[in-house]
Amino acid sequence: MAEPLDGPHLLSQQHDARVFAEGAVVTELEEYQRARDRVQEVKGFYAHAVMFLVANAALAILNLTTLKKNDGAIWFIWPLIGWGVVLVVHAISVFGIGRFLGRGWEQRQIQRELDRRHKDPRT
Repeated sequence: MAEPLDGPHLLSQQHDARVFAEGAVVTELEEYQRARDRVQEVKGFYAHAVMFLVANAALAILNLTTLKKNDGAIWFIWPLIGWGVVLVVHAISVFGIGRFLGRGWEQRQIQRELDRRHKDPRT
């Protein structure tokens, strides 16, 4: 058996398969790819959160420094609320909310779909 590669190439040449939900076989490569995809999802969320903070801070500063010109209108709250809702939806899609739409739910749905397809291959 070959040894695992070092650095970012954490994959090995061996075909050490692991048992996954309901007995499906997952190779080391597939396991690595899933882990990499998960890290990319989380990284994307964090980038989105930083942009949310930076952009909304800039809008708040712009709005508050021009209050006299805007007749005292505080408008930065509207993009803050709208974008905040989008950020919460993104967080739920990445981290889930407990049992509802979390990683376990997603895996169960994938397994259910695979089982359905194996029973009726025409779909």
